[in-house]
Amino acid sequence: MQAGALPGCHARCLQLSGRLRFSALEPELYGKGWKIVSQPRRNAERRSAGPAPAAVVAFRPGQRRGKTCSRPQPRTPPCAPCPGAVPASSPQEGRVFDIGLHLWLLDPSDHLLPDLRRLLSEDERARAARFVRPLDRDRYITGRARLRQILAAATGRDPRALRFSYGAHGKPALKGGPAFNLSHSGPLAALAIGPAATPAIGIGIDIERIRPIEAAVARRHFSPAEHAALGQMPAADWLTGFYRCWTRKEALVKAQGTGLSMPLDSFDVSLTDNARLERIDGDSPGNWRMIHFNPAPGWVGAVAARTGGQEIALSLRETGTPPLPFG
Repeated sequence: MQAGALPGCHARCLQLSGRLRFSALEPELYGKGWKIVSQPRRNAERRSAGPAPAAVVAFRPGQRRGKTCSRPQPRTPPCAPCPGAVPASSPQEGRVFDIGLHLWLLDPSDHLLPDLRRLLSEDERARAARFVRPLDRDRYITGRARLRQILAAATGRDPRALRFSYGAHGKPALKGGPAFNLSHSGPLAALAIGPAATPAIGIGIDIERIRPIEAAVARRHFSPAEHAALGQMPAADWLTGFYRCWTRKEALVKAQGTGLSMPLDSFDVSLTDNARLERIDGDSPGNWRMIHFNPAPGWVGAVAARTGGQEIALSLRETGTPPLPFG
């Protein structure tokens, strides 16, 4: 089973690279009945805009397919914004910093685990052995093995030969790039990878499964401005607003690589669909870009990158390596 595609309207505007084959993720993530297809751009669009990635469409059998969304072209009104979809800037507006997004499940069949484990370093295998719960151990092995496969495909190296360095607060990095960051929530993992030519740019990603949470958590971890904005939201939107705020803050902290040494009230993020940094001590919010996305129904995600003001776009990627054959 391949690192998957995003379902529903959240997938329709996400740009895809290359010719992709899709298979839906497990029903526990997407529900039953979703069909994921790759739809090439029309010839007229290709002639006017040059080579372009395909668009991904998700629909239920018997459901009328609507128009798909792809990268907006000049004089073409963009579609209504979907979470996770960021239209590219035109050439006049500057180059877009493209961040690749990889999604996969962390629950492989038992017979695959020995092969996955062999991809890990001695340190990674030792860490896996320290997990108390077998499920946590197996998910760690699967996540690290797939991370190595994807980075190996991006750099042309053997996945077993990759050597990671770690920052003062434990953030992994690959010498010579590309910049990357990994997040997982339950059975789902998400990896963000920056362009190979810009290894120094910090990237952070976080995904969270939406579940009930006590209001006291927001009081403890959000800034006064964020807590006030959350308190003004309708009760029906409170939980979604909480996880939007949480994932954006976590993504920024992970991009910084400072861990919990960065006070969570030292910066403010938005809680709306339009993810952005509102304030940050010791820096300009204009140096940062954020993207909100929904990796699956019931999950919320965010990517943050310090690009110095350059716009960013999020692209669902396939590495070209053989997919992990999930059973």
